[in-house]
Amino acid sequence: MFHSLTPAPRVTFAWNAQGNLTAEADSNPGLVAEILAHAGFTHGADTPSALPSLPGGLELEATRDVLAYADHMLRAARYVMAMPPELKTIHGHAERFTYRLSPTESLEAAIEQLSDSLYHCEDAADIARIADTIFNEGEGVLLAVDNFARTAAHNLAAFDTEEAGAIADQFLSIARRLDTITSVYGFIGENLLDLHDNVSAAQPSAVPAPAAATS
Repeated sequence: MFHSLTPAPRVTFAWNAQGNLTAEADSNPGLVAEILAHAGFTHGADTPSALPSLPGGLELEATRDVLAYADHMLRAARYVMAMPPELKTIHGHAERFTYRLSPTESLEAAIEQLSDSLYHCEDAADIARIADTIFNEGEGVLLAVDNFARTAAHNLAAFDTEEAGAIADQFLSIARRLDTITSVYGFIGENLLDLHDNVSAAQPSAVPAPAAATS
């Protein structure tokens, strides 16, 4: 029996009119309020509709630190976070890249769109075609990620220091794991197509049977 998939619950952080950072959860807001309380957010118990908020007056770097801690706890509870771009961090460090993807180029948005399209699949073959976009070892998204990891390792190795070499090895480890994932998917893709064939064979044909010949 197949069970419908639901997207991960989301917590959206935004600035309110008073300049405070608030958090709005689309699922189980009480749990989110409890989690965020550990990170320093407040939530008025006498006003159930009030959103958890971070007291104003914090420096931007301190706010990022709070959100990095909140992110760790929320991800452990299987939530995803959305927040203003100036508050985003990577492993606790503020983003300082000179090149950024525009919203229309967002890799995350593109993959989420593919995930949403799974809800509209009519059969296993449709699922296989979408999954190929991610996992196909010849041209899928993971191949691009694999290339990125190997290129990062190559460029890090050029620094010729022990620390850079160690990080390069970690990127190569990612690449090797991606190789394993795409190899495993080869079997999954075949199984999906077999499932499609088996289900199609078991379903009555929509094409009417030819009329019996009359003598």
